[in-house]
Amino acid sequence: MLYCEHSLPEPMMPFLCPYVRLRAAFLCLIFLAGGAASCAAQRYTFRTWGASQGLRNLNVVSMMEDRSGFLWLGTDNGLFRYDGARFLEFSTGQGLRDPYVVALAEDATGRLWAGTSGGLFYLDGGRFAEVRSAEGSLSVGLDGSLTALKNGHLLAVSRSRLFEIAPNGDDKWSANAVAGSGDFRSLDPSETITSVLADRDDRIWFGCGKNVCEVHGSRLTRWDAGSGVPQDDWLAFYEDHNGNIWVRSTAHVVELGNGASRWEDRTGSSGPELANNYYVSFGETAEGDVITPSSDGVAVWRGGAWQLYGPQQGFSHYDVESLFTDHHGMVWIGEAGHGLARWLGYGQWENWTIDDGLGSPIVWAVLRDDNGRVWVAHDKGISVSDPQRKSFTTVAAGLTLGMTVGLTKDRTGKIWAVTNSGVVARIQPGTMKAEKVGTVASGNQIYADGMGHIWISTEHGLYEIDSDAKAGAAQKVTVTGLDRGNVNRVTGRSDGTVWAASEDGLFVREGDIWKRVSCTSCEDHGAVTRQITDMDFASDGSLWAAINFSRVVRFSLRGDRIVSVEWMGSGQVSSLSTQFVRFDRQGRLWVGHDRGVDVFDGQRWRLLTSADGLLWNDTDNKAFWADSDGTVWIGTSEGISRFTGGPHNTLPEDAAPTRPTIEIPAAGEVPEGGNPELPWSRAPLKIRFAPLNFGLEGKLSYEYELEGEDSDWVQTTEAETQYSRLSPGEYVFSLRTIDDTTHRESPVAEMTFTVLPNWWQTWAFRLLLALLAAGLLAIAWRLRVRHLLRRQQELEVLVAARTHELEQQATHDDLTGLLNHKGIIQMLMVELERAKRQRLPLAVVLADLDFFKEVNDKYGHLAGDSVLREMGARLQSGIRVYDKAGRYGGEEFLLLMPTLGGVAAMTRIEELRLALAARPYEIDGSQLSVTCSFGVVLLDGHEEHTPLWSPNEALAAADRALYRAKNNGRDRVEYAATEATPPMK
Repeated sequence: MLYCEHSLPEPMMPFLCPYVRLRAAFLCLIFLAGGAASCAAQRYTFRTWGASQGLRNLNVVSMMEDRSGFLWLGTDNGLFRYDGARFLEFSTGQGLRDPYVVALAEDATGRLWAGTSGGLFYLDGGRFAEVRSAEGSLSVGLDGSLTALKNGHLLAVSRSRLFEIAPNGDDKWSANAVAGSGDFRSLDPSETITSVLADRDDRIWFGCGKNVCEVHGSRLTRWDAGSGVPQDDWLAFYEDHNGNIWVRSTAHVVELGNGASRWEDRTGSSGPELANNYYVSFGETAEGDVITPSSDGVAVWRGGAWQLYGPQQGFSHYDVESLFTDHHGMVWIGEAGHGLARWLGYGQWENWTIDDGLGSPIVWAVLRDDNGRVWVAHDKGISVSDPQRKSFTTVAAGLTLGMTVGLTKDRTGKIWAVTNSGVVARIQPGTMKAEKVGTVASGNQIYADGMGHIWISTEHGLYEIDSDAKAGAAQKVTVTGLDRGNVNRVTGRSDGTVWAASEDGLFVREGDIWKRVSCTSCEDHGAVTRQITDMDFASDGSLWAAINFSRVVRFSLRGDRIVSVEWMGSGQVSSLSTQFVRFDRQGRLWVGHDRGVDVFDGQRWRLLTSADGLLWNDTDNKAFWADSDGTVWIGTSEGISRFTGGPHNTLPEDAAPTRPTIEIPAAGEVPEGGNPELPWSRAPLKIRFAPLNFGLEGKLSYEYELEGEDSDWVQTTEAETQYSRLSPGEYVFSLRTIDDTTHRESPVAEMTFTVLPNWWQTWAFRLLLALLAAGLLAIAWRLRVRHLLRRQQELEVLVAARTHELEQQATHDDLTGLLNHKGIIQMLMVELERAKRQRLPLAVVLADLDFFKEVNDKYGHLAGDSVLREMGARLQSGIRVYDKAGRYGGEEFLLLMPTLGGVAAMTRIEELRLALAARPYEIDGSQLSVTCSFGVVLLDGHEEHTPLWSPNEALAAADRALYRAKNNGRDRVEYAATEATPPMK
């Protein structure tokens, strides 16, 4: 977001400036109307899903991520699978007799299990099947759960009893109560069981009566009050990444450290907030913080204490019914009656809005004073952080500032501010007393150098004030180019020089002298330096700048000269509305614009948006602060964001997108590697993609190709496509996912499927026609036997001749008489399969006439056709009877020589090359010498795994060899490099 500056075209100023100021005032009114109560902590953002996104039931009570990456959601009316683009519903129509799904698990073979209030079910071929015990259905209530064992079995708590689910052959399952038998023989069958967990060591943990029980091997350990476990109904168990076991009830949380012999009470002072919440579950963030629902949001165990997050931190007012953390560390929240939410930027982003004390949501500048407080300049003045409450209060020290666009800190720690109206103020951080030091013309920005000078860029030149000066001491710089017009930015460099960018060019102050920076390498004679709207220096001394709020450029400097200019492209900066270009303390470049922030770490560009935790994508002009602790502060049109980067201050994970999955709804559930067969239909065939990249939602696009239908990769942002009336046959659909922010691609996913013939093309229908024809012939034979037989003989002769003629036309080239392209390719596939099956060598040869275009150009196309005919005849006479020759295309021929390999093949092919060029070709009484170049692939029948057994790969290799023959002088034979090719002598 930008405020009005004269770097914009002069005729637009009367219209654009009122619009910008009106928009800012309008946004302020909107946010103030939403409530400006000060909150006690920073604010977080969430991505939510509800009915409009396909989640038709909004009570999510259980969650699970399977090994393929799908997210499964159990609700009180159905099971939903989320793939990053859409929800797929499973309910009574798919076999879930009772769709209230309380618990989910995946067994050791990848089979999905769902525990509902009406029974226990597993997913089999797209439908759910029920497992029952001898006593009936295994209903799973809110006090029950499922857990998978390493041996492929499961444990389930049903009706306060513990059952083991095990296969019993023929894809059937049995369920038996375990109390009093086997490893659980010391467990009283009458004891109430509440929840169960199998940890990574296959130790079994469960609530037994009012205690916690552990079964390891055949030994049962009961943990009670004497070992630190209060008497309670224990409803949730969880194992964190360190192997610690967490257990909670509605009122208590206890933890058993890995290898510890006593439980630790983790309820602490947060007991009232954790109590009275029947929906108990656990999760763990990417930083290793354990999270659990509280009475007003969630509680996070960090630093040995619970941190509570509720509505004041951006959470909704609805109960948290379930919590889950996926394998990327993303936190998912099920909200009572309000669907699914994902916590954005946890551990990496913190946000503040007017609800947290900011005087306005539109932020123009940020800095931190020597006391650690953060100062924020905004449309209504200045707000300062309150370290105790982690919120902001407005500075009101007897001076009304209004729209404050710049902040800086002088060498004594005093805070200086400049307003859009030109007021320059100096503020004592200790007393918050503000004094007006001077007035300038419509301020843009303010900067304090290390020599006691305060520099103010304005719309009418550059001003200077001594940091110790009294009121009225602002002096305009009289250097031509800085004494008038818009000065957008003034900043310093590590060598102590001061730099200023105005609409008249770029200037540097060395000592007490201002110099114009020349740009001998600029194609526009330095005009680019007159359009700089923001800039900052990299650690290598180069200058990065935004040009007219649009493109980003890197200037390499030598003294006061620009020696090279490098423009950033669309693959690096995501928008042409650049608001700031700044470096943080780690040397990372931050480019803010209307789509978020692009970050360059010296290796790769990343786009960070509200989907990552940034408060608002629309950043504000020059609203950036690189804090001394390595974090950065970013001003937006809805408040301020702070990027902490987590414990190690790193950017979010920069991994390539995962391999997507492909689904064809008409085929139902297809096992991995399966080849579904689809009946031919007039309706379009729909193909859906599953990106399985939850952290990249809104940043992905797709490229796909259906072999035989699409001539090239098709690009789309939609997660599905469709094809109309595909012909019968086998198809291969290929798909890859692209991260538009980093331009990294996923591995290619493929699905092979077959479209079955139409009913009138099936063998059954053909057989029916044959039987009908036979019956008609029999009747005709009885009526006119002699005539029919004679006529039949005549027809058979005609049919045979015509069939032979049609076969020749279909598979042979009219000009040369050789096999045509289709015919020789079919023979290539046959010979490749035969050679592989019988382990025999095979020579694949591409021959191309040299300088054939010159023959056509000089003698005409009829002469060229004559040469091709003669070439075809010589090829046919020069090969063995079981070799195959075909016209591959134009003047290019394809030869297949079965059983021929090694030196014998090389000798035979060389003889053929010499024979083709031995005699001149007769053209209209003239004799013309024509030569050929050969590209050869020698395939060894024992190379079973070489890619050259593919027709496409073999032809591609031969073509590359032919290309080398052309480049190396023509009239020669070149061989593709394979293990079957002997060394050249």
